[in-house]
Amino acid sequence: MHDAHRNFFKLMVHGETIDVDALLARSLFSFDHVCRRGGYRKTDTEIIPRTSGVEKHLGDGRIIDVLEQEAQACDVFEAHRDALRALADFTGADIRLLGLHHPVHLRPGMTGLGVQPSTRLMKAMLDTGFEPVHYLWFTG
Repeated sequence: MHDAHRNFFKLMVHGETIDVDALLARSLFSFDHVCRRGGYRKTDTEIIPRTSGVEKHLGDGRIIDVLEQEAQACDVFEAHRDALRALADFTGADIRLLGLHHPVHLRPGMTGLGVQPSTRLMKAMLDTGFEPVHYLWFTG
């Protein structure tokens, strides 16, 4: 299961009322995926999107260590702070996430896990209006 859709190291901006065409025309970023509300369904079991939005992949989170993902994300957020603020402030952009892909190898007796973003990452998120989300993938 190493397809691109299982990689969650990316920026995501979505919303129920966002005009993705206007966002694409104004944004300084190029995006890897554009989703239009209710616009498609790949299979009968896939949910039709309730939101429209854009996604920008930052790297392959399946092979980049989560601490390196954080460092790379901080570099992007610090270098493009104003453009990311504009993206976060875009009308209808209610969901503004930085996805971090975090594989976790379950060991016998493991009963819990704590995840805490670094101070540098939290500052970058607060400065731009994004939220970090750790997508935990359990193996074992």
